[in-house]
Amino acid sequence: MLTVREYTKRLDDALTFLNDVELQNEYIEDFPQFMTDYARERHAMGEVDTWPNATGEFGRTPTNPILVNETWGEITYLSRLVTTDGQRMIFHRLGSAAGALDIFELVSEGGTFYDRLFVDMYHRHCSKIAPTGYTLLKTIDGITGTSERIADFPDDVCATLVHTAINKFGAAVVSYSVAKFDEDKVAELLKRVRG
Repeated sequence: MLTVREYTKRLDDALTFLNDVELQNEYIEDFPQFMTDYARERHAMGEVDTWPNATGEFGRTPTNPILVNETWGEITYLSRLVTTDGQRMIFHRLGSAAGALDIFELVSEGGTFYDRLFVDMYHRHCSKIAPTGYTLLKTIDGITGTSERIADFPDDVCATLVHTAINKFGAAVVSYSVAKFDEDKVAELLKRVRG
C-alpha cells in the first residue's frame, strides 16, 4: 500500500512526464523496440510542425496530420486542445488511415462541438500549432482522452481514461475537465453527427 507521500510523488512524476516531450523521448530511446524503421525515418525530419509538402487543412486531412511523439504525444497533444469558447476536448481513437495515421474522434466537454483529427505519432516532436478553431494549452492538469478505441463512446469514458492514465503515465492523472463532461449532450451530438 502506498503512503500519501509516495502517492503524491507518483502523481507529480506522472504530471511531469505528461508535460515534458523530451522526457517522453528519453523513455522511447531507452526502449529501442518502440523505434520502428518507420519511426526512425520520421524522427529524421527533426522538429517540424507539419510534413514537408503537406496539403489540406492541418489535422483534418490525412495529407496534413498532426505530428506527435508516440501514443504519449497523441494523448498529451489532444488533451491540450481548447476550443475558442474555452472548452477542453474529450476524445478516443477511432482507428487508422493511410497506413500509419491514427484518426481521433473528439467532442467538447459541453457536448457542443465535434471533430475528427488525423495524427502521425512517429516523430520526436509534437506540433506547436493547433488546427483551426483551437488553441493549445502550455501545460495540462491531466489527460482528457485515450489512444484506445471506446466502442460505446461516450459511455465508459471515465473508466477508460483512468486506465489509460495509469498505464501510460503511471498515475490516474485525468483532467478535472472530464468531470464537466455532459454525457447526455455528447450522446445527442454524436447521434446527429454519425447519422
